[in-house]
Amino acid sequence: MKELLYHIVSNLVVDIDSIEITEEEKANEITYFIKVDEDDMGRLIGKKGKIANSIRTIVRASKNETGKGVFVEIIN
Repeated sequence: MKELLYHIVSNLVVDIDSIEITEEEKANEITYFIKVDEDDMGRLIGKKGKIANSIRTIVRASKNETGKGVFVEIIN
């Protein structure tokens, strides 16, 4: 899943080296935290959050072997 997120985010931002994706796993959910350069935040979030919501939809729809809920958070 991290590879999928990295692939999506790397095609949206300018500074690819600043991409950091971390994973936090709890009992029934997995949360991925995406951190990019401050100048690329707008590209990642999009107007009215449309790109961020699309990323979340893709991640939720992709195959999850564990059966846990998957969430994506964009942090600064």
